[in-house]
Amino acid sequence: GRALLEYYAIPSYHIRELWDPDVEDGSAYRPCDFRKHAVLLRLSTDGVLPVDLSAGVKYDHTGYGPGFVEYDADAWTGSVGATLRPLRGLRLDAGYALRSSTARGYDEIGESKSDSDDSDTSYEQDEYSLRARWELGRVRGVPVVLTAGGRLSRRFYQTERSADDDPYHAGRDDTYWTLWVRSGWELSDGLTLEGFYALRTRSARSEVAEEIGMLKDYTAHRTGIRLVLRGESFLD
Repeated sequence: GRALLEYYAIPSYHIRELWDPDVEDGSAYRPCDFRKHAVLLRLSTDGVLPVDLSAGVKYDHTGYGPGFVEYDADAWTGSVGATLRPLRGLRLDAGYALRSSTARGYDEIGESKSDSDDSDTSYEQDEYSLRARWELGRVRGVPVVLTAGGRLSRRFYQTERSADDDPYHAGRDDTYWTLWVRSGWELSDGLTLEGFYALRTRSARSEVAEEIGMLKDYTAHRTGIRLVLRGESFLD
């Protein structure tokens, strides 16, 4: 079997200018930034069974700038996965993950989550994923790999506040679809040129706010090319 321990961090990421209802003077829009730290532990089999199995647990903390600390959140994610190689050069992966995110929910001294007038963005989420990786062989002497996948996520917000106190999250659940494909050309050992396309959609539904879909639904397309450099793994 194998064990993987991973840590990653986003020191700072600027989202955009967001509306802050606590601002009394001047513009109510303030810059919103966040930082993230995450630790992942994953265990997996290594060719012992006809289908390789894996299980993992991840903890991550997301912290926002001083104007939006009510969105600070701690999250735990448990996941399981299976890998099948039915044909030479073809790999199929399927997975499920359960995520629970607990938000701070208040931003002023003396407040608590139960008596704050800020949004509570805590949620629980189910996620299902599929991926196929196919080594197509050589095209003009260059190894080519095609990868395609999809992911379905159902997010259920957990706020206990009323629709009047938290209209954007009370009784709300979101459905996310992500579909993507990429093709890689291995230019040399460790250097790959990739072309990719991804489609992501969000559909929001609320028991108390019928207009939530008009405010939160979106469809996003992303396409491009990139160079991927991979080094040697000293723990193999």
